[in-house]
Amino acid sequence: MTRPARTAWLLAAVLSLATPAWTQVDTALPGDPTTTLTHVGQAVPQFEIPGLDGLPIRDTSLRGRVAVIVFWATWCPSCRVELPRLEKEIWVPYRSAGLALLAIAREEPVAAVKSFRSMYGYTMPMAVDPSRSVFGKFASEGIPRTYVLSPEGKILFQTVGYDEADFAAMKQVIARALQRLKPPSSAGAPGR
Repeated sequence: MTRPARTAWLLAAVLSLATPAWTQVDTALPGDPTTTLTHVGQAVPQFEIPGLDGLPIRDTSLRGRVAVIVFWATWCPSCRVELPRLEKEIWVPYRSAGLALLAIAREEPVAAVKSFRSMYGYTMPMAVDPSRSVFGKFASEGIPRTYVLSPEGKILFQTVGYDEADFAAMKQVIARALQRLKPPSSAGAPGR
């Protein structure tokens, strides 16, 4: 896909954010050489993966919250650009607002991920997928690969690679989804 075609496609995706209800955006491009096995609107694939503490994390443990899943690796240059932004612009400001985030290191040993996490001061939850058993349910190639899930476990947004426009679109999807989680105002409620 040519650069102008990608730009037009991304513009259409961003403009679609004006639609009501859950905004759904898929920035995995048609004809993309990476193989995407998921699509926006489907349920997240079922998985169980060990967190860095060794305790299992399941897809069902993310339910009830807006969730972000990112597949990454310590050696991946684009991942090294996206991860700090996820930490600073997504995880830190939204974790107390009902957001869950899981950064899954693909084909990495636990010790390397723990060291990387400590070196860069990340606080977001991380897990390892040394054999691609979880990654393989989402795609066959291409990282970083980022997903936003609804509280019901449906894919609202997915992207492969890192692009500032995609990141901005993802932030808007997350903000809208979190807005829907807020309980109605108690002002004027009976007994108050």
